[in-house]
Amino acid sequence: YRISWEEFNRTNTRVTHYLPNVTLEYRVTGLTALTTYTIEVAGMTSKGQGQLSSSTISSGVPPELPGPPTNIAITNIGPRSVNLQFKPGYDGKTSISRWLVEAQVGVVGENEDWLMVHQVSNEPEARSLEVPGLNPYTFYRFRMHQVNIVGNSPSSQPSRKIQTLPAPPDMAPANVTLRTASETSLWLRWMPLPEWEYNGNAEQVGYRVQYYRVGSQGRGLTHIITDRLEREFTIEDLEEWTEYEVRVQAVNGIGMGPWSQPVRGRTRESVPSCGPTNVSAFATTSSSILVRWFEVPEPDRNGLILGYKVMYKEKDSDSAVRFWMVEGNASHSVQLTSLGKYVLYEIQVLAFTRIGDGRPSSPPILERTLDDGTESLALFITVMQIGLVVCV
Repeated sequence: YRISWEEFNRTNTRVTHYLPNVTLEYRVTGLTALTTYTIEVAGMTSKGQGQLSSSTISSGVPPELPGPPTNIAITNIGPRSVNLQFKPGYDGKTSISRWLVEAQVGVVGENEDWLMVHQVSNEPEARSLEVPGLNPYTFYRFRMHQVNIVGNSPSSQPSRKIQTLPAPPDMAPANVTLRTASETSLWLRWMPLPEWEYNGNAEQVGYRVQYYRVGSQGRGLTHIITDRLEREFTIEDLEEWTEYEVRVQAVNGIGMGPWSQPVRGRTRESVPSCGPTNVSAFATTSSSILVRWFEVPEPDRNGLILGYKVMYKEKDSDSAVRFWMVEGNASHSVQLTSLGKYVLYEIQVLAFTRIGDGRPSSPPILERTLDDGTESLALFITVMQIGLVVCV
């Protein structure tokens, strides 16, 4: 420790001593009688000197316990701080080393507990001070003590009761979870904000839900919930088999609090909402047609494509529609066989998921099987094409 003393406002009289760290008291001797001295003590480490504590005292005049501050007034009331103005009490014949501020929080009656909320050191001439770290929209009553080398003064008379100003919520709803509800909806749950975190009028507290497709570049959609006690919400009108990201924030009459951590959920599978694209057909023989198609566009798949069904029937015929099954999503063509000779067929293709069949491609395409002469010519052209390929 470093201890020094000097006659009040006479720096040329300063005396300094360094004490081991086990020393907790020191007797200052050799002073002039009836003289005011300033005494300072600071901690020391290898990095240097810490904050000073000081006291002013007169030799030969024993210090006494100080009296309480008076005339406490409250100004500059904000959401999280107030200013206290006061008149210092009797100093006990020595300087005031510290000011203590106590408060009754959420004041309902006169018997609320007094809690230490703030203290200020080394400002013996203070006549006002700021009290930070208060809760928004909360009732307070304050009282003060002043401290000198002898001890704490009695408490001052309590101030008037005040309420700090409201502020936006400080915290987000907790325990946010998202579950699948249906093919087009998700079920969101959260823990409502506790009342002491409202930071404002309870009647104006609610929640704001924001949701958007994962990977989308848009800002998403929002929904306002006005019931402060609500703890769940079903998000409707979503796309099938689509992953969404959702977050929640509390709001009050002043503004919006922080967002919760986003959670993700996927809607259930459904059937494809459209058929495969670019469906084409080419007659290969008098009894067969080759059908090709592209995949269902990704936004319309609504699940995992497990396969395809090719629907075909004779045009303008009362015969039943026939189906040719293609398992899996790797193959996008099929050869229809055992067809009628030189018959015009209507052909459509649909995809299916675990849930069921999707919509067929539209409109139906038309293709006629070959007759015998055309079939021979088609075979000749095919052989010639093969030959040309070989020659190349």
